[in-house]
Amino acid sequence: MLFALISFFSCAKPVPKQTFFVLGTTCTINLGQAGTKDVYAECFSYLSELELVLSANRSDSNVEAINREAGVKPVVAHPYTLEVLTTALDIARMTNGAFDPTIGPLVKLWGIGTEDERRPSNEEIDEARALVSWKMVQVDTEAGTVYLPVKGMRLDLGAIAKGYAADGLSRLLSTRGVHRGIIDLGGNILTLGDKSPGQAWKIGIRDPRITRGGPVMGLPVISKTVVTSGIHERFFVENGNHWHHIIDPATGYPAQSKLLSVSIIGSTSMIADALSTSVFIMGQEKGLDLVQKFPDIEAILIDNTNKVYVSPGLTNSISILDTAFVKVSDTTQ
Repeated sequence: MLFALISFFSCAKPVPKQTFFVLGTTCTINLGQAGTKDVYAECFSYLSELELVLSANRSDSNVEAINREAGVKPVVAHPYTLEVLTTALDIARMTNGAFDPTIGPLVKLWGIGTEDERRPSNEEIDEARALVSWKMVQVDTEAGTVYLPVKGMRLDLGAIAKGYAADGLSRLLSTRGVHRGIIDLGGNILTLGDKSPGQAWKIGIRDPRITRGGPVMGLPVISKTVVTSGIHERFFVENGNHWHHIIDPATGYPAQSKLLSVSIIGSTSMIADALSTSVFIMGQEKGLDLVQKFPDIEAILIDNTNKVYVSPGLTNSISILDTAFVKVSDTTQ
C-alpha cells in the first residue's frame, strides 16, 4: 500500500539496496553508502531468525510448537514470542478484542493469500470463532511458557510481527553505526533518520482500491514508521465478492468497517503494525478514538467514499495528490 521515493546523494556509487523474501513477504532494505554486503547479510539473518520463531506457517517455528500443544500442555516460548505476544495481548485488551492474536483458526480457515483460499461455510466460521479468544491465553512469565487451553486454538502474530522485525532491524543497524536508510517489510515502512541532511523522506499512500499505481497522498517523515492495512494487500474474488485478509474476530469474516485503508504513523513499528489492523476493524470513529490514546501515533483513514480522515497531528503535513480523494477537516464527521 505504500511506496517510498528514495534517493541518496553522494559522489561515490551507492551500494545497491537488497531485497529478501522472508516473513512471508518481500522485504527491501536500502542503506545507501552504509549498505555493505556484511550489513545486509546480518539483516537477512536476523529476519530469518524471527521467521523461525514467529511464523504461524512453518511447522518448525516456536509459535507453531505452541499451537500444536493447544489443549495439551504449556510450551517454552522464545523471548521474541513472549515480547510480541505480551504486546499483542495488551492491544487486544485496549481494543476489546478487535485485535486478537488467537485469530489463527479463522486465518487458516479462509487461507487468504494461499493456494487454499476459499469462502468457508457459516458453520465452519462459527466453529473457528469459538476457538478465538485472547482472554484464554495463559502466559507464565516466570516459567517462560505459553499455553493455549483449548485444542484447536492457534496463535497468529502476522498482524504485529513485521512491525517487531522493523524495530529490531533499526536497533541492529544503530549498533552498526547506520543511522540513515529505509526499511520496507512488505509495506511496513520504517525510515532511519532523514533522507539527506534536513530533508524528510517522502512516503506515498496508494489508492486502496488498486494493487499498483502512483500515490494519491504524500507525507514527509523523519525517523518514523508508516504502516498501512487495506483491502488490496491480500484478497480473492469469488462470485463477485471481494474477500480481503483482515478478519474481524467478532464476525469471523473480513472486516466490513467502511474503511478501505488505514495508515498509522509513529515511532514504534510494532505498535503501528497492530494499530493499523485494529483501527481498520474498529472503523473510523472508534479507530480514531483509539489512536488518541497513543501520544506519538497519528493516522490516515480512507473510507469507501474516498473521504480521508486525518488525526490532528497530521492535518498540516499530508498532501492530497489525487482530487478524487477529499480530506475531511473534522475527524469526528
